[in-house]
Amino acid sequence: ISTVRLDHALNGNNRLQAMVRYADYDRSTRITEPLLVGSPTATTPLDTVRVNRNVFRGESNERIFQGQLNLVTNFTTGGIDHALVTGIEGAQENSSPGFGFALGVPTTPILDPVEEAFTSTGIAWRLLSESEANSQAIFALDTMKFGDKWQVVTGIRWDRFDVDYQAQRYNDNGTFRSNESIERTDIKKSYRAALVYKPVEDGTLYLGWGTSFNPSAEGLSFVNSGRALTIADSKLDPETNKSVEAGVKWELYDNTLNVDAAIFHIVKSNARVPDPTTPGFNILAGEQTVTGASFNAAGRFNEYFSISGGYTWLDSEQAKTTQLTVLPGTPLANVPENTFSTWLTYTPTSSLQLGIGGRYMDERLATITQPVKAVPDYWAFDAMAKYQATENLGIKLNLTNFTDEYYFDQLHPFHVVPGPGFGAVFALNLDY
Repeated sequence: ISTVRLDHALNGNNRLQAMVRYADYDRSTRITEPLLVGSPTATTPLDTVRVNRNVFRGESNERIFQGQLNLVTNFTTGGIDHALVTGIEGAQENSSPGFGFALGVPTTPILDPVEEAFTSTGIAWRLLSESEANSQAIFALDTMKFGDKWQVVTGIRWDRFDVDYQAQRYNDNGTFRSNESIERTDIKKSYRAALVYKPVEDGTLYLGWGTSFNPSAEGLSFVNSGRALTIADSKLDPETNKSVEAGVKWELYDNTLNVDAAIFHIVKSNARVPDPTTPGFNILAGEQTVTGASFNAAGRFNEYFSISGGYTWLDSEQAKTTQLTVLPGTPLANVPENTFSTWLTYTPTSSLQLGIGGRYMDERLATITQPVKAVPDYWAFDAMAKYQATENLGIKLNLTNFTDEYYFDQLHPFHVVPGPGFGAVFALNLDY
């Protein structure tokens, strides 16, 4: 990845900024997923149930060439100070992923799984694709200052996103099945506005509003399922979002404590949901909302103690959907209602530092269809000790999840991945 930046003052009121980046890199993945063999029920004897280790393989090459040019202009009109940023962007992105599944992987009993390494008779490609995306954008953002206390921010952005997707599909045994060719162009505008009020030098109040969108191929592929390799969103316009946020930022006790708080509401008014008339494809008939609040604080009590932490409350809802098995008001998948984290640092001497912190994650849903699948909430605690033995030698000990809490970290409709258990890392840092 190579990046070149330019920042040049044309004069006292105008500044030109430019950035050009080129990247070319490969990715290789292999994921093993447990799947039940057949369709066992609640009355099926467990000693007869077997599990298949479903192995996914992925290979891809990613290339991107992008550039951005900004002009920052400061001027005054009618007693109003303006800081105007105008610019253009352009990018060409290429992605060529291939997806395959292992063949001949032996199954294993669920009550007595074989933990040793297992083999397969080979991995057959199921999908080989090539996507090229070309994007262009023009934008302008004006920050208007009315005296020392008020600011108004307005912005507009125009985007054009063009994707050419080509793919070859193969049968389970690796024999060729069919070709796919999709070309799509999306053109959208997005807007931004905010009102900022500074009643005192150390405090800020703000109210902001904005829009955004998500094209169907924003990940440089129309494939939206790693198992089925479906292209359910290939015919859809972008999803659109609106958000509004009000908040406060304040510096307290001679800037030794910084706090911020916000309330916000986000609406995705045309969310992708299953097409009831065409299985395997989606339509833009859903609505998702998130209403939330957050609070963060960071600062120092005295020369010995400092603290940082935050709390977030999220009330999410799948407000509209075509799925009869999703009850109205069901929370969104993987969105906890409450999260909290804090970290306390104690520095008794200039060479010794101790720290301890905790993190809380509320219950989350892995699926929103009935019957919903959820994982419970959890607390996890971490600690740290750092000692500067000499000018050139530092010693550090990190303890992660030192209570060895068993919790679920990554969620999927078909499986969950536990979070890391207790871990300790000891490090010596030499500086010469």
